[in-house]
Amino acid sequence: MRRFTLVVLLAPLTLAACSKSPGEALYAATTAATRPLMQNLVEKDASHEVDGLIALIANKPQCEAYKQALREAGKGSPYEGSTQLKISHARQDACKSGCCTG
Repeated sequence: MRRFTLVVLLAPLTLAACSKSPGEALYAATTAATRPLMQNLVEKDASHEVDGLIALIANKPQCEAYKQALREAGKGSPYEGSTQLKISHARQDACKSGCCTG
C-alpha cells in the first residue's frame, strides 16, 4: 500500500518535471494530489451552519419568513464575510420578532 501511494504521488511529479521547473513541477504535483482530498473537507456553502440556526426558530407561521431568509443566506460561501453578515442579520431579525426559541 505504501509503495502504491508513493507511485501515485510521484507519477504526476515525474511527468510534470519534463516540461517545468522543479518548483512548478512540485506545485503542480502537490496541487493535483491534494485537491481531491481538500474538496471533501471544504464546505461549499453555509447550509450546514444555518440548519442548526433554523432549528432554533419557532415553528409558527409568522416565523417561516425568517427560516427562508436563513436558507437563502446559507447558499453563500461560509468563508465570506458577506455570507456570515447575512446569516447574522437574519438571525437577529428573527429574534427581534420573537421567533427564537434557543
